[in-house]
Amino acid sequence: HVMHDVSIYNAMLKTVVNPRRCDMNEAFVLFHQMMSSPKESCLPNVVTFNVMLLGLLREQKWDDALVMISSMLENGFSLDSYAYTMLINFLAKDGRFDEAVKLLENMFAHGIKPDIITFNSFISGLLKSELETLALQVFAQLCWSGCKPTVATFTILIDWLAKKGKLKEALGMLEKMSSMQCEPNATTYNSIISNLIKLDKGDMALSTFLRMIECKCKPCTATFNILISWLAKMGKVEDALELFHLMPAMKCPRDAVTYNSVMSVLVRNKKYDEVSSMFALMLEKGCRPTIVTFNVLMDCLARQGKIDDALGVLEKMGSKGCKPDQHSYNSMFAHLIRIGRLDEALTV
Repeated sequence: HVMHDVSIYNAMLKTVVNPRRCDMNEAFVLFHQMMSSPKESCLPNVVTFNVMLLGLLREQKWDDALVMISSMLENGFSLDSYAYTMLINFLAKDGRFDEAVKLLENMFAHGIKPDIITFNSFISGLLKSELETLALQVFAQLCWSGCKPTVATFTILIDWLAKKGKLKEALGMLEKMSSMQCEPNATTYNSIISNLIKLDKGDMALSTFLRMIECKCKPCTATFNILISWLAKMGKVEDALELFHLMPAMKCPRDAVTYNSVMSVLVRNKKYDEVSSMFALMLEKGCRPTIVTFNVLMDCLARQGKIDDALGVLEKMGSKGCKPDQHSYNSMFAHLIRIGRLDEALTV
């Protein structure tokens, strides 16, 4: 008969309580064996309680989890940061925000610092449930507690405020970030830039981009794509090309979205030869064309009166790994109707 001790019991518990196979009945059998053991070396420790707690939370057995917490406290164990953050996270996922906030206050009262990743997911959960005031209160508590917010914490809040059109607050949060020696990253700036564009504040978006560069924050491909796509929609071909040519200097690889945006604005500005050279550059750089690329090329050819070449692209798309979409057919249908080839238009 093997004599177990707490570490062996805990290892057995972890096997029983795991995401793939969570058997709380079996876990309780082991737990009660430990509790009733005459051997002190078998009595549950803080790890035991945390494993049990995690299992109960996974199974959403809230009441049992609260009983387990009482049992922990009765046995002289205080909840550690891990137990608190688990509970807060699970309560938040279940939409029980008031209870989660109370638990958070309790945690601070006991001088326990929460795990910042859980904090971020909690703030994110509050915002998804439109509980902005509560989210900002929780953020303020986080700052008071001496638990330093991360770039992700600020980005979650900035993204939300910007999406809601609260630009002053979003930019204020950006300032607060700098004052707390937390440097914004490309994701933070991308959030502000894309939301400014959605709110028709493109000039502010460009000045935010310039500020980003001044602050020595390296833009990423997505940053350039957001701005190039907007400039393309505005028909600002020269500005779009200027940013396009700036990308290699800033060590930002161009992707299909980049090429497609530039090619589409060139087509609209009747710069057809440049579209061909842009497509050639795309292939030369090993960037794989997408359905959008082929649609832009067909449009480019059709606008030049090269309708048969455009139809050739439509036929070859499938073999290039790009199945034509509704836009491909609608575009060709419109071009064929325009030049009076009605019979062909009906068979596209």
